[in-house]
Amino acid sequence: MSQQKKWAIALIVISVVLTVVSYFVLPETVIIQIAMNANGNATLTKPVAILIPAVLSIAGAVFSLFSVQKGNKAPKGILISVVGVAIFAAMIVVNTILVK
Repeated sequence: MSQQKKWAIALIVISVVLTVVSYFVLPETVIIQIAMNANGNATLTKPVAILIPAVLSIAGAVFSLFSVQKGNKAPKGILISVVGVAIFAAMIVVNTILVK
């Protein structure tokens, strides 16, 4: 199994775990943009806010898995998946720690 394939599978698992954690940790209205005074400027409902980074991270990892099978070594899908995981992490931090 190639290194890129291992990363893709790990990122899929991380994305699924973060999706479940986000569902239980995040409030019903999720802040997606904060101002300099730590007030929320833009919000989304919890299902939509969770769906966006979940689709981004899982789709990126799946794209990476298919590109490995075709012989493509460029980690574009891995990068997309990492961005999705970073969005999850930022969303959890902003909504549970920074803004109360």
